[in-house]
Amino acid sequence: MIKSLKGWLENSILVRKYASIDGAGDATYAATDVAASCYLVSKVVTVINAAGKEVTSNIQVYLDGDKLFTRNITDNDLFLFTGSTKTYGVKTISDFYSNGVLSLRVVYL
Repeated sequence: MIKSLKGWLENSILVRKYASIDGAGDATYAATDVAASCYLVSKVVTVINAAGKEVTSNIQVYLDGDKLFTRNITDNDLFLFTGSTKTYGVKTISDFYSNGVLSLRVVYL
């Protein structure tokens, strides 16, 4: 990640990693949530999801692309704010590269 942006990662968010689909067709998730440092923006924006459809995002989570964990976040994962039980699904993910290396990942919730 660009060094000047690392100072912006003052917030923390929890990521609940997608595990699989159970026998009833419901998604299952890892038993333990993982905390990630991030920069949060609460802004209404229209983005294009993986299916090519326009969706509305109300929260954007900026994550350090240098972290292996960040690179493994998928559209199937859930996000939670510390101290809350409400989960937010991923609408889409945008990656930004610097010199061919993932520098910044923006997750749209």
